[in-house]
This record gives sequence, C-alpha cells and structure tokens, in this order.
Amino acid sequence: MRSLAMSKTKTKDKDVVVRKEQNIELKKGISVYEESCGVRYTHVNRHVVGPSKAEDHMSKQALKDMFELRLFSQQPANCLPALEVFTSPVQQVDKRVWFVFALQLISGLLMFQPAKCLICKEANWYASLDKAMWSTCPRNNTYLRGLWRSPRKAGDERVGRIELGKCCEASYLANRPATCSNANWQQILDRFNVWALCPTGYYLNGLRVSRAIPGYLNDIDEAQCCHPQNHPNSYEHCYDEDVSRSFDDMGWSECQQPGYYMTGFYKSSCNDIYCIEKFRCCKMKKHYLEQDSWPFRMFQQEGAGDKRGPLKRDEENFTKE
Repeated sequence: MRSLAMSKTKTKDKDVVVRKEQNIELKKGISVYEESCGVRYTHVNRHVVGPSKAEDHMSKQALKDMFELRLFSQQPANCLPALEVFTSPVQQVDKRVWFVFALQLISGLLMFQPAKCLICKEANWYASLDKAMWSTCPRNNTYLRGLWRSPRKAGDERVGRIELGKCCEASYLANRPATCSNANWQQILDRFNVWALCPTGYYLNGLRVSRAIPGYLNDIDEAQCCHPQNHPNSYEHCYDEDVSRSFDDMGWSECQQPGYYMTGFYKSSCNDIYCIEKFRCCKMKKHYLEQDSWPFRMFQQEGAGDKRGPLKRDEENFTKE
C-alpha cells in the first residue's frame, strides 16, 4: 500500500512538472507571437476593479470602425508599434505625435486599397425615365459610376432606353450624409457638342426628364448632384471616359478607373442617347478624405474644448503629476 501511494505521488508530481513545462512553452510561444505583432511589454494587474477607460475607448473605436466606417481589416491591430513607457513630457509628446502619424498612415492605406471593391447597387430606372419625373440613386449619399442601356433600336433612341444606374458608396465614408444641389441643364442640352456637368466638387446622383415618352437628351432639364458633407468644391483628379462605342448598344458604360464617379457627360450632334460620347469621371479630394479619417477625428475630439490642444494639455498634466 505504501509503495502504491508513493507511486501515485511521484506520478502526480511528474504531471505537475509536465504542466509547468507546457505552460512555460506556451508563454514563450505567446511572447514570440506578441513580439512579431509589435508588442513590447505586457503585465498582469490583479488589483484593478472595473473597466479600464483606455479599454473602453478602444472598444468604442473598434465598434465604430466595424459598423459605421466598415473597416473590417485587422491591419491596424497587427501593424501598429506598441507604446512604451514615457519618461518625460517631451518624450510623451513625441511618442504621441508618431502614434497619431502611424494611425493616419494606416488609415490612408486602408482607405485607398479597397477602391476596386466599392459597394454598388443598381438603380432601376426602367419606367421612371419614360416619365416626367426624377430618376435617382436609392440614397443621395451614393454616386453614379455608370449607366446601362437596352439594345439599340432605330428610330427609338429615347432617354427611357437607359434602364439602370450604377450607384456606389463613397469609399469608406459610406454612412456620411450628403449635400445635394440641382444643376440646370435645360438650355445646355438644347445645344449640340456640349458638356452637361454638375457644379464643381459634386457627383451625379440622378436625372429629371421634363417630357414623358418619348423624351430625348434635350428633355433632360436637371441633374441631382451630391457630395459628402464638408467635401470641398473641387476634385482630386478628373478624366474623360470614352463611351462612344459602348453606349451605342446594350450594356454597361461606366468610369473604369477605381474610386471615380460620374460628374456629367458629353453630348455630340444629336438628341438620341447614342450621342452621349463621354463621361466626365472625377475622384474625391484626397486632402478631405485624410482629414476626415478616424484617427484624425479621434485625435481632434480628444482635444476638443481645450484651447491648449491635446499635446500641450498632456504635457502640462504630466508635469503636474
């Protein structure tokens, strides 16, 4: 009996040693993984009761990125360098500046990478463009990238043969409300070889035909033009998309370059829809997108209401402590 008890004790001690070794190996593996992700230091504080303000802030930002801004990538979490302990106010300010710069840079990368994967929906104008009414995108904060027309029919090239509009979100600013303005094209489209364009800085969202079937290009009296709130009245870049062949028959004609939206079209020497020869395609202002990115807004909000600004305020607080 005594030998059996001693054997069980040895087996138990051996199991304990094995588990400790496994825990050590596991911790080493976690440490290596954390270092590969940029984590410099971790600790356990068992005396903290209740949630951390920093954790609460990060959780709110993560929810905002996921459900409002639709940033599904884990790139910021995996690539940002970890913050180290600051030893002086100057170092603290410098570190924070670099941290915000890193956030801004990664935000820009995330923002311009998915341009080819914009979320677009088709607006059904099968019946509406044959009536004296508006035909618009489902939401005024989506913007036209292209038009679909039905097969060419001799003697019947009315506006109503444009049956679909491709309405796309503005990159990651999908939920940003829009500001709209109506462009008067009545006299412009009564002429030939003319551009019908939105006001500078705006993007095409819909058309209003003043005449029921059959209405032609000269019967398009207005365009609804929109842009994200606070977007400047300018563009980052524009180019002319040649649709002289594609718009002569059935199918899509659209801005081919990623991140560009329609701001109008060029009409040549007739009022049939096959006389739409070019689309003017423009990209949203880069400076506006960067200033509106989530790290910049987060950094501004933290210093809101304090004229000293967040960096100066933190330096003074650090000195007092």
